[in-house]
Amino acid sequence: MTIKIKTNHQVRELITVSDLPLAARSDFDYVDDPYGDMTIFKYKGSYYGLGEFVKIYNRGDVAPPFAHQTDDEEILKWDGIATQSAFDAVLIRLVEDRSDDSGVIVGYASW
Repeated sequence: MTIKIKTNHQVRELITVSDLPLAARSDFDYVDDPYGDMTIFKYKGSYYGLGEFVKIYNRGDVAPPFAHQTDDEEILKWDGIATQSAFDAVLIRLVEDRSDDSGVIVGYASW
């Protein structure tokens, strides 16, 4: 199976529920404390919470339940995955720089 990954390598800002526009907050109404530590980013017009992603492990490594295990070298370059259907997923790579800013690089995988 051939996996195609598209990304522009743009670092996207991480925000909290309280930083969301009012229209988008209903998507995260399950968050008890909007000023808490729920971390969100925007990608292709939609907001994603980091909690929607599972960590990617190499197949054969010891991994916790519900982790995503793969032997695909391109997928292993990413930190997390959230499947969108049986044929595609959103991938994230966490980024931290020396100024204590952090963000994510987002990719779209299809197979």
